[in-house]
Amino acid sequence: MSLAKLRAAMLLTMTLLFGFIAGVFGLVVWFMGPQWDLGTGLLIIFVFTVLLTVGQWWAGPWLIRTFTRMRELPESDYPWLHKMVSDLAVKAGIPKPKLYLVMDATPNAFAFGRTPSDSNIALHAGLLNVLNKEEVEAVVAHEVGHIKHWDVPIIMVASMVPMLVYYLVVFFMARRTEERGGASPILVFLAAFVAQFLSRLIVMYLSRTREYYADAFSAAATKNPTALQTALAKIVYGFPAGAPISQDKRAFYIADPVSSAKIARAVNADELGKNVEKSEHVREKEGAKLGSQEIKHAIEWERTAGAAKITEFFGTHPLTYKRLDALEALKKDLPPLEAV
Repeated sequence: MSLAKLRAAMLLTMTLLFGFIAGVFGLVVWFMGPQWDLGTGLLIIFVFTVLLTVGQWWAGPWLIRTFTRMRELPESDYPWLHKMVSDLAVKAGIPKPKLYLVMDATPNAFAFGRTPSDSNIALHAGLLNVLNKEEVEAVVAHEVGHIKHWDVPIIMVASMVPMLVYYLVVFFMARRTEERGGASPILVFLAAFVAQFLSRLIVMYLSRTREYYADAFSAAATKNPTALQTALAKIVYGFPAGAPISQDKRAFYIADPVSSAKIARAVNADELGKNVEKSEHVREKEGAKLGSQEIKHAIEWERTAGAAKITEFFGTHPLTYKRLDALEALKKDLPPLEAV
């Protein structure tokens, strides 16, 4: 199963686990809301919202590990990477996060977990193939910054607000409809959805500010803002996506060797070997190239295109050129580690 399908499966599972429950509770609020007194109704809504959010927060790491099929990297694999993470964790004042590898050719990484003491960093295979060690360190430092700043629980708490707003709108409009008549259920739920959407935009804005904060930690911890700049440019501005897997990179084998042996009997090993060699040759021809003109064009488009600004408004990350500009400013006045 491809990683895209795995992510789709994870999203579907999250929807089935929590979305269905949330939807059913919305109907309960609609039908039972007029019968609850104000204090009881508000308490029920608040408790349910907290429990559902905490449930997602608790189950999130398990779902991520399960559906991306990531594998934990032992210290014997990529010792330089483990030392890098250890050093950054000491600078951040947090326990060393566990390291995982995701078999995805796109150069990317993300942090997940419940608290800084239960934190994890997942690196895509493509990240280790297309970035140099300084750039990898800058990206990992960014993720350590997220962990240090408690971004996962902060966003978790913030994400309760849109859900709470949704149920409060349903609750009060259901009571009003019961008392005076008027609004149909469809209009009530539509109004609740709009209110939830608008409040979610505030959460997205909060998420974007946390990205700048993590970038600042990376710059201060590595004392090398340029490395994060070049890493971001490669990741976002069209760095070749091919990431071949060679025999000397044992850590990239994600499947269990015992179970994989049974599957391998159905595969033409010679044909598979030729395909791998072909993919490596294509990668060599593409090269690790990202010209200055391509970067200049991408930045100019982001600065001037209205579509880019609209996309950012609905996104969890700032436009890349803004992050590059912020890192450029940090070069002139690098903050002390304690400040970030």
